[in-house]
Amino acid sequence: MYKAIIIDSKALLLKLFSDFLTKNGFEVICEIDDYNHLAERLRKLPKDSADFILISARLSTTNGLESLATIKAEFPELKAIILSAFEDSRHVIAALQLGADGYLVTSCHPEEVVSDIHSILSGKTM
Repeated sequence: MYKAIIIDSKALLLKLFSDFLTKNGFEVICEIDDYNHLAERLRKLPKDSADFILISARLSTTNGLESLATIKAEFPELKAIILSAFEDSRHVIAALQLGADGYLVTSCHPEEVVSDIHSILSGKTM
């Protein structure tokens, strides 16, 4: 079972993402509702406790892509997946250049999200 950390500034979306991942066989070990003290919260987790982090492309206090750069610099082994409403190539390229292992759009079908996460965790870039 893959273990996930979820970051989203909206409590409802955080809960929905957590429930969705849990229902689909993932274990959510941590939910983070904003960027403040993000690295500190991640450092408190046992090493290698998560396989991936699902990051909202927009957080209330900062852009999710900015948090991605921080996360990848400090936790390079953690697979980072951006979840965004933005489908244009500019956002996708920016996320991949900052170290995202995958980029998923909110308009895709839920089964695609699960399949794409498994693909990303097996080493493919989406």
